[in-house]
Amino acid sequence: MATPSIEGTYRLVRRELPDGTVQHRSYSVVWTDDQGRFYSECYAARYTLSDREYTETAEYLIIDNQIDGKGISYDLANTTAKAPVTLDGTRIRFALPQAFERALSITVEFAGDELVAKGEGQFVDYWHKVP
Repeated sequence: MATPSIEGTYRLVRRELPDGTVQHRSYSVVWTDDQGRFYSECYAARYTLSDREYTETAEYLIIDNQIDGKGISYDLANTTAKAPVTLDGTRIRFALPQAFERALSITVEFAGDELVAKGEGQFVDYWHKVP
């Protein structure tokens, strides 16, 4: 079987929250709570993808979590994590494997030029591949 590909740049089109609110985002992931405190996250990783497995090695994770009072944290541990891949025609599905992603039960599905990422009970992100 040919190795699937998810290479490319994706633009976030919208994020839907459990209460039906739609948020529009660009490159950075940032949100605020009712008191105006914010959470932001910047993450970079290397990955490989086969028809059976997604493997990701974290380069860095920077989080500023004012909402929980934790402030800025840096993770430069270069941890590697893996997840099984499901192929269904042109659809590629897997759970994001790093511990901070597993804690949010984040799953992704690539289909053609679209990507949908779901954080169970937290968000649904819709991304379109940039030509």
